Amino acid sequence: MKKKIFFSTLIFSAAFMSAGILKINFANALLLPATGWDWGGSEDANLPGSAGVIDGNETGIGWVSFDPNNPGAGGGSYGVNIPTEDGAVTGYAWSSNLQSYIDFAPHLGCPTEKYAGQCDAYPDGGLTKSDVTRKGNQLVGWARIVGIAMAKAANNSGDPDEDGWISLDPGSESFVVTIAEDGKTNGVGWAGKTLGGMSFESVEVATAPRVTLDVLPYAYLEPGQTFALNPKTTSITWTIADKDIKTCTRSCSDGTNTLNCTGWTGNDSIVNGNADVSVPASKVIYTLECKDVYDLITTKTAEVNYGCSVGVCETNTLKCKAHSGTFFAVTSGDDASCKGGCESDSDCVLRQGSNWREVAP
Repeated sequence: MKKKIFFSTLIFSAAFMSAGILKINFANALLLPATGWDWGGSEDANLPGSAGVIDGNETGIGWVSFDPNNPGAGGGSYGVNIPTEDGAVTGYAWSSNLQSYIDFAPHLGCPTEKYAGQCDAYPDGGLTKSDVTRKGNQLVGWARIVGIAMAKAANNSGDPDEDGWISLDPGSESFVVTIAEDGKTNGVGWAGKTLGGMSFESVEVATAPRVTLDVLPYAYLEPGQTFALNPKTTSITWTIADKDIKTCTRSCSDGTNTLNCTGWTGNDSIVNGNADVSVPASKVIYTLECKDVYDLITTKTAEVNYGCSVGVCETNTLKCKAHSGTFFAVTSGDDASCKGGCESDSDCVLRQGSNWREVAP
């Protein structure tokens, strides 16, 4: 499912603004297409037309399409692909106003059918001398406006100060393009003195499925507390905040072996919900695994510790004999042991002074 969100409006001294969407995922080394629009220029109020619509009043680069399926985009076949981890950004976007592609890998096999210019050296400035690349949480390097590059190669450029290069890390703190952990892209690139800054603020990014899983908190019982008999149940609540999820699967275990947890098995609905599920052991780990349309997986777990770990007073020695690990009460005798249990020898001595005596089950 494609998502669209436009950049916040930013006005620069060079009257250059940018708006658009990127579609990026953050797990596994995948290369995914960017979608939506970029905005590189301004709209001339002296020309007929409306703001935010491709209708002929655009100046400069104007609207830039990352997806040929965008209504009214034109440009034939193109696309921009962004890696989910460190790696090269590839492909072309299309500016209908300039009737030109914007090449995000201008040195990749040039000249090409969309880039007839020479493989010019990167211009002065810019921290990264490479085509556009993802580096950690940042987009760095150079893209190029193909039409301007072609005109430059033919000595037919109308502006000697404009060569079509766009830097995503020009070296100023004011011009950096980053990708946050929550998938928000922000920052500003630089398209030269004539075109000015390019804003990458408030871009919506596709991330791994956003899933939460909560369970009622249970703990091991202390001596004297009532311990309900098996079977037990608990309540689990889950939320799914990503419409791109296509399937979820539920399972449970004790950390080593798979368990049969009634109410928590098999494929699950990909909508929010809750369920009363069984607790078949003193330690149960409930797992919800969700996969999105890009086959990226998010796994959430919730753990329930529910058992009795107290000791029992020996009749003759009045010593507190500890249970080995925890156990799950399944009989009234176990339940009585929990309620009458001990944590130390002093508990048994105190009970002797009060005429207390344990009767073996």
